[in-house]
Amino acid sequence: MGRELARPQGEHEFEAFSIITGKQFTEEQLVCFLHQVLNGVYGGIVRGKGVVPSGQGGLSFNYVTGQYEVRQTSDCSGKISLIGRDMKVEELKKFFQ
Repeated sequence: MGRELARPQGEHEFEAFSIITGKQFTEEQLVCFLHQVLNGVYGGIVRGKGVVPSGQGGLSFNYVTGQYEVRQTSDCSGKISLIGRDMKVEELKKFFQ
């Protein structure tokens, strides 16, 4: 399931958050999440990628500082990785579980 945050050692280092989810998402739900990331709802996320299960296989996403893409995929692994600062880990866990 979720892994604990790697705490930054210096001012310029980032935190990393990874989780594996079995929760299914629609494309609209995933895009809504990415808009929330863009607006700082989950902290200062600067990079994210992953695959979430959907009703028709999986959805992969890539997020890089304000830009994202979502694609259909046959991968349903549920692996998600996020990088940023001051991430709201508990809220992220709730969202993906």
